[in-house]
Amino acid sequence: VEMASAYLRDEKKLLPCAAYLAGEYGISGLYAGVPVVIGSKGVERIEEINLNEKEKKEFMNSINAVKKLWEAASAIDPDLSK
Repeated sequence: VEMASAYLRDEKKLLPCAAYLAGEYGISGLYAGVPVVIGSKGVERIEEINLNEKEKKEFMNSINAVKKLWEAASAIDPDLSK
């Protein structure tokens, strides 16, 4: 509801969301949960926040889990890799 409201009302609201990363946080080519600004254009900006070493490690654990899941899904259905 909060995301839909931010989109429909062009609120430019900062919310956690899965977004496609293209270099943000040093990651490219996958979706990850990050803080984003949502407005009438959907995800309008990915907000890069400073992470301490523990947070960076936990974020990379999450990224690696997403990569492993993608690899497993692609092994089941090779069309996903196209």
